[in-house]
Amino acid sequence: MTMPNNVFSGNDVHHVPRWDFVTVDRPRTSHQVCDSAVFEFFEKVVDLVRQYAPDAAIAFNSSPEDCADAALRWLR
Repeated sequence: MTMPNNVFSGNDVHHVPRWDFVTVDRPRTSHQVCDSAVFEFFEKVVDLVRQYAPDAAIAFNSSPEDCADAALRWLR
C-alpha cells in the first residue's frame, strides 16, 4: 500500500491510516548488511514504523519477489 502525498500535514498525524503490518526490505547485497550506515538507516525505519504505526506488525522480506509471502505471514 502506498501512502498518498497529502496524508501528513505538518506534525498532524491524526489522519494517518491504521496499518496492520509494514513490510521492510533488506539491503540488496550482503556487504551492505554489515555497513553501519545501513544499520542506522534500518533503526530509523523501525522507529518511524513504531511512531506512525504503533500497532502494526513488522514483516521482513528478503527480495521483492517474497514481499507477498512476508505480508501473508501476518495476515493469516
